[in-house]
Amino acid sequence: MIGWLALPLHRLDVVVLAQVMTSAATVVLLIAIVRKTAGRGCAKIWWLAGFLVFAPIQLTYERFILTETVTEFVVVAQLVLAAGYLRNPRVIWLLGMAFLSFFMVALRVSVLPNIIVGAFLVPLLGWLPRWFGRSDGEAGKIARTGVSHLILSVLLTVAGLVAYQCVYAHVSGNPPGFHSRQGYFLLATVSPLVRPEDLPDAGLRAAVYAPGGIDPRDASMRNAQLFMSQGMLPRMERYLWSNPLATDRLARKIAVHVILRHPMNFVRLGWQNARVYLTQASLANLARLDRGDRAVSPEFQEILVKRLNFHPRSTVEALSPVLRFFSSALIWYQFLFLGAIPLAMASIVIGSQDCDRPRSGLMILVGIHLLVAMGVTIWLAPAASLRYLHLIELLFILTAGLVFLGSKKEGRV
Repeated sequence: MIGWLALPLHRLDVVVLAQVMTSAATVVLLIAIVRKTAGRGCAKIWWLAGFLVFAPIQLTYERFILTETVTEFVVVAQLVLAAGYLRNPRVIWLLGMAFLSFFMVALRVSVLPNIIVGAFLVPLLGWLPRWFGRSDGEAGKIARTGVSHLILSVLLTVAGLVAYQCVYAHVSGNPPGFHSRQGYFLLATVSPLVRPEDLPDAGLRAAVYAPGGIDPRDASMRNAQLFMSQGMLPRMERYLWSNPLATDRLARKIAVHVILRHPMNFVRLGWQNARVYLTQASLANLARLDRGDRAVSPEFQEILVKRLNFHPRSTVEALSPVLRFFSSALIWYQFLFLGAIPLAMASIVIGSQDCDRPRSGLMILVGIHLLVAMGVTIWLAPAASLRYLHLIELLFILTAGLVFLGSKKEGRV
């Protein structure tokens, strides 16, 4: 959006306006999904709309120059297509989902697990309810059609992801991949589990563990291992003659070895992320970091003024009502994090009890998507951040709408 809107017009506020409009479109799509489930006469659906519009993370990040808002729109658009498939399982819906997966992974690689899960789950949830209770002849025909749709869904999704990797390679000049630093991020995430003997030679061990470096065992410094000059990854890169591709390959190899050596240590490492979301003091610190209470360098200020006609001010001096709301909604973030898994499980269980309706399939699908998003936030993020709760907030509200509003008898899809 910066290249298409902000730079030609020399204005950043046009990007914010576009994101606010995108966020509004996301809310409309979500309401359409729930309304199909809850029935047109459900007045409570407008309470859900209010929660969506004024959700603190949603409201704040649509005003930040990041990809989160557009990503959420594409995610919800794919859920609309999934809901269409569950109502009427036709190949066109799967084709549309695979097409959107290209843009989803281009915007946020962290949604890749959700893309993969959706490619398998949507055909299964579309055809399994139609298979149960049928005669042998009908069941065989339905099974063959369902399996063919499942294979096609996976192949179309893989094609979309491979297409993105090829486009990325062409544009960036790097080898095909989701981005050129996959190994960097993975090793930084598991850096507290790395031992000196995991590094392949003595020279690299000496470079990484030389005095003055950031202690890899400190789980709170995993982001620093990635971005600060004395972190593990920059030290590895300097040792490997400033070769990012070689560093990325080696980092990925070390990280996978560390995870496979002691999977339970990796599971316990997720607790280091999870517990940050459990106390208001740590959440207040995350809110302060996310809203950007940091000085902008003179060089970057010059770029902003020259190219975008934007004069940055101190966030503290110019704390808007939205940012004050974002900073004060600490109880909401705790509720969101603690309630996401129980709510997702409830959605899956309720959906499984009445699996002959497309509504039930959608409840199972959204519940599993919420669990996957929680798993990514807990185990695959190098640090805790309210930014990582953005997708969880949206899926949480959607799941709640399906569970509490979608139980009405008239709400059959």
